[in-house]
Amino acid sequence: MAVNTTQIELLRKLLRHGAKERVVKTLSKFRAADLAEFFKHLSPVEQRAFIDILYSQRQAAYTLLELPDGILEEILDVLEIEKISVLIKRVAADDAVFFLSLLDTDRADQVMALLDEPTRQQIERIRMYPAESAGSLMTNEMMTLTDSMTVAQAIEEIRARAEEHEFIFYVYVVSDSGTFVGVVPIRRLITAPPDTRLQDVMAVNPVAVKATDDQERVANLTARYNLLAVPVVDDQFKLLGVITVDDVIDVLTEEATEDMYKMQLLSDEDRVYSPVGKSIQRRMPWMVLNLATAFLASTVVGAFEATISQVVILAAFMPIVAGMGGNGGTQTLTVITRGIALGELGYSDGIRTIGKQVLIGLVVGAGVGIIAGGIAWYWQGNPFLGLVLFLSMIVNMSIAGLAGAAVPILLKFLNQDPALGGGVIVTTFTDVFGFFAFLGLATVFLQYLV
Repeated sequence: MAVNTTQIELLRKLLRHGAKERVVKTLSKFRAADLAEFFKHLSPVEQRAFIDILYSQRQAAYTLLELPDGILEEILDVLEIEKISVLIKRVAADDAVFFLSLLDTDRADQVMALLDEPTRQQIERIRMYPAESAGSLMTNEMMTLTDSMTVAQAIEEIRARAEEHEFIFYVYVVSDSGTFVGVVPIRRLITAPPDTRLQDVMAVNPVAVKATDDQERVANLTARYNLLAVPVVDDQFKLLGVITVDDVIDVLTEEATEDMYKMQLLSDEDRVYSPVGKSIQRRMPWMVLNLATAFLASTVVGAFEATISQVVILAAFMPIVAGMGGNGGTQTLTVITRGIALGELGYSDGIRTIGKQVLIGLVVGAGVGIIAGGIAWYWQGNPFLGLVLFLSMIVNMSIAGLAGAAVPILLKFLNQDPALGGGVIVTTFTDVFGFFAFLGLATVFLQYLV
């Protein structure tokens, strides 16, 4: 149930008047993701009162997990250590690690000191893996049974242990030695004859990832095989944990955001709700770099100062050439980056793909060049101005296809993220070569333009 303005104002009024019981009654209608929406519209004082009520109703932990990182970090900064430790005990180990990652080192250590030994060990076990690895996402809340058990015994075991698990999508089957050997979907389990052994109904050669695998591989396997959870194993194929589909969805969102940000040289920590100071600090270095590339393009323009001074109207068409090239390059960059991310494009396809994108750029450039050149001819009454604009469009759109395809492929070859600064690099290419082609051709045809 999504929240609306009326409900937000009602909640704020109830919080201001301290009507706790009515707030509790109102909250019973909403899920954790919906409750998180209220936080964005509350003042700091109202947020604190809201958290206290959620905390008393054991709803705070999963509601806070739904908040944007910027808001959650601000809330955790003012929340008592004791309350944070209780919240961490109520969530899965991977979510607990996420909470701790938003705290400074001293507060995180204080929270860990208040946890019981089993909880602390589970958290430390996950924290030992690199960020954005499969191990950092996994939880050990999984239903594991031995392959010698019968279906009837397995169902009884599941009933006995059901309260220990938030989700049970699959039964993970291990051998007597603890090796992961198969998976039994719940549907197959409840429809199988009771006396059948798990080793006879399980799916063998199960899809699994190693704890050190990148989270992007987890997301790709989940999408490819339509999984609800992905098992995580060690080098001996011993089961360490599972990654559930809700975490995979978060990974997909995170990876998509990361790629978009990197294409524009943005810090992946910069969010709508980030503090102004931090956003400025994260963006300024990249803007300085962008400024340097802008001066590179302006240097090309400066080299043709004499031509522009004789045919001033050229200045009116320069943004058209650069803008079209930038848009074309960004389109190509987006398509190629997506193809690499989804495994659709390999190194062997690189040259052919680049050639294809150059051809597309050339044809598109000719098409828009005819339109732009025709407009320039009609506007200024000079066919040679239209010809210069037409030819420069072809050149720049071809360069856009080349740069948009070659940059991410080259970055991948160098073991770098294909999205890393691609947008800035490609637009630099299109600006520089676009201005050079347009003003260079104008210089060649100068006697026909003046």
